[in-house]
Amino acid sequence: MEVYGGEVPLAGDAHWNFNIEGLCGGELQEVAMDPSLTVGDRKRLTDLDVAGLVDIGWELPEPGDADSDGTVDAGDYVTLKANMGKSPSSTWAEGDFDFDGQVTWLDLMILEAGVVGAAQAPPIPEPGSAMLLMCGAGWLIRRRR
Repeated sequence: MEVYGGEVPLAGDAHWNFNIEGLCGGELQEVAMDPSLTVGDRKRLTDLDVAGLVDIGWELPEPGDADSDGTVDAGDYVTLKANMGKSPSSTWAEGDFDFDGQVTWLDLMILEAGVVGAAQAPPIPEPGSAMLLMCGAGWLIRRRR
């Protein structure tokens, strides 16, 4: 509901209704989980399809994790680099993290975001107010002398 902006119309129990669209590679397309499929057409998962799969319990790899080992690392980068610019038949395991069928710079940005997110250091706490007060008081006492 969050991705669609409300309750998603269904066709029966297992499919989104006809003519429902979601984002795939930054562009709107008909969802993959609608009731029809034209022979020879390939439908890629949209953001709505992915959200639906997660809602019913599917565990999907982190964006940028080409080998689905739970970590976005150098191995994923090597896979993406080897497939950069590949024809419109690329898969997640080849580095197509935005589901547009090609491994491009957008996929590299997704991988880098996954690496940065995993490697962020914990924030350094700011000095406590008491410490600042003591430093300020020491400076004032020294200044008075």
